[in-house]
Amino acid sequence: TLSISSLSPGPHSITATYSGNPNLTASPSNTVNQVVDEAPVFTSAASTTFTAASVGTFSVAATGYPSAMTFTEMGALPSSVSLSSSGMLSGTPVPGSGGVYVIKITAGNGILPNATQTFTLTVRDFTISASPKSQIISSGHVAVFKISLASVNGLTGNVAMTCSGTPPNSTCTISPNTVMLNGTTSTTVNLNASMALNHGTFTLTFTATMGTISRSTQVSLTVK
Repeated sequence: TLSISSLSPGPHSITATYSGNPNLTASPSNTVNQVVDEAPVFTSAASTTFTAASVGTFSVAATGYPSAMTFTEMGALPSSVSLSSSGMLSGTPVPGSGGVYVIKITAGNGILPNATQTFTLTVRDFTISASPKSQIISSGHVAVFKISLASVNGLTGNVAMTCSGTPPNSTCTISPNTVMLNGTTSTTVNLNASMALNHGTFTLTFTATMGTISRSTQVSLTVK
C-alpha cells in the first residue's frame, strides 16, 4: 500500500520502488499520474488608487490549479475604468469622478469554489465651486467672486486658475492665480466692467488646472 500525505497543486508522476528485502531485486512500479487541483486564492492587494485624468493600472492576481484564471467584477466603476478577464484593472478616470468605488471581484479556474474579493478603488481628484453664482453690477464697477477648491481623497498640487467668457473691454484678475491645494483653498476673482461695456448678461467660466486635471465652474454676470 502506497500512502502519500500531501502533494502540491499541479501534475505529478508517482513511482514506487520496493527495496525492503535484500533477498529480492528492487523494482519500480508503473508510473501513476496524479493531478492535484486547487481552487483560486487571491494573492493581490484588495485596494488601489488612481488619479483623475491619468492612466491607472492594477493587476489582480490569484493562484490555483489550473493556473489560468478568469476574473469578473460586480459593482460600479468610473465609466472609463474596467477590469479585463485576465485581471487587469485599467483606465483613465475622467475629472469629476473622484470618489471611492467598492466592487466584488470573482476569480475562477474551473475548480470550485470560486474566490471572491471585496475590492476598493480610490480615485483622487479635486472640486471647484464659485460664489455667488450670479451678480448684477453697473458699468464701471467691479464684480467679485470667490473660487473654492477642495481635494478629493488626498490629492495635492499646484493649481493654475484662468477665466474666460468675460465681457468685451473688461478685465478679469484672479488673485492669486496659482494656489497650492492641500485640502481646501480659495482665490478671488475681480472683474472690472468698464464704462464702455455694452449692457447684457454674460456667462463667466473659471477653470482650475492641476497637471492633466482640468475642472471648471460657471457664474452669471449681468451688467446694466
